[in-house]
Amino acid sequence: MSLNYRVLPADEWPRLVSYMTRMENYTVPSPETAVVAVCEDETGSICGVLVQQLCWHREPLVLNNPNVHFNRLSSLLDTQFAPYSPTIYYAFTDNPRVLKMATLEGMQVMNGQLLRGEC
Repeated sequence: MSLNYRVLPADEWPRLVSYMTRMENYTVPSPETAVVAVCEDETGSICGVLVQQLCWHREPLVLNNPNVHFNRLSSLLDTQFAPYSPTIYYAFTDNPRVLKMATLEGMQVMNGQLLRGEC
């Protein structure tokens, strides 16, 4: 079996939609903010995908006044990104208070481990 590895050009990204449906709650990112490497078999069918994409993360949170409301700050950022909905973002914390604030705002705790790479 011969396999071909290549970067998928943006005009071929519609092929990803059907392939990526096997991943629950996954939205194919914009080709303007991501690159996709694919592996195809002899027939040209995609049999593997790896996506590298820009990822918004909402941090740091720095408060020096107990009257500041996290939800008001968060809402302002949501408003700025509303035209690009759905916009997915992440937050990283080991602080239980920040975790509680974020979950009260509707953020979901994700399973898995955080990994860091550098190119």
